[in-house]
Amino acid sequence: MKNNYKLRKVSIKLIGAMALLIALLATPIVNHVTVSASSFHYQIKKSGYVYKNTNIKAIKSHSAKHYFGSHKLTVKKTIVVKRHGKKLVYKYVLASNGRNGWVNTKYVKKVKTAKHNKVSKTHKKGQYVPNKENIKAEFKKLLDPYLAKYGKTYGVTNGDSIKPLTDRSGYGSEFVVTSGNYVSSDKEIAKVLFNGLLNGTLMSYLKDNSNVSVVVDHIDIDNSYGTTDARLYLTWYWDISK
Repeated sequence: MKNNYKLRKVSIKLIGAMALLIALLATPIVNHVTVSASSFHYQIKKSGYVYKNTNIKAIKSHSAKHYFGSHKLTVKKTIVVKRHGKKLVYKYVLASNGRNGWVNTKYVKKVKTAKHNKVSKTHKKGQYVPNKENIKAEFKKLLDPYLAKYGKTYGVTNGDSIKPLTDRSGYGSEFVVTSGNYVSSDKEIAKVLFNGLLNGTLMSYLKDNSNVSVVVDHIDIDNSYGTTDARLYLTWYWDISK
């Protein structure tokens, strides 16, 4: 009798352990993403010069919009410079990609944002793996009508007076990111990237008559925080004779 009692007790424990294991396997993996609670951020509302230091003489870029792109901007310092009997205010702007410089305050706009505390997203392992070539193809479908409208072409343009717009590392001068947007397909990534570009610097490049063509030079994918983020770089080719 005692042996039967012990056997029943062991059986109950085994059944309980198996039930717990099944429940754990069926539970989806949850990634907790903490979102910034800042009540405002900054934007470049109009292109102006970006200066290297507080002397406001050495120019780092002739276009603040092109230089900072669509990255998140913060203002670290403000200075007042006297020039020709006038007081000019400059702000030290720092982008999330590390780019920085002094910009006249009339070109910098403070924008209010909604406050968020904590966002929980549920993702299953192996649910989506981005394909860079597919993303490029979907992005090109969205871009082509705009290129046709403004007389631009897609692809590398060669010639004695043609120069690529790239930074020192060879990356395209125009870029966009999906950061902060949940995406689950190549088509969604392409759409988010294109909309970000359309609401950012794309139109200024299209309306510039010296720009003749553009190409997606590369895409970076980042899955380090449990979500899929993409960064797309465009290289524009411009005719220096125009």
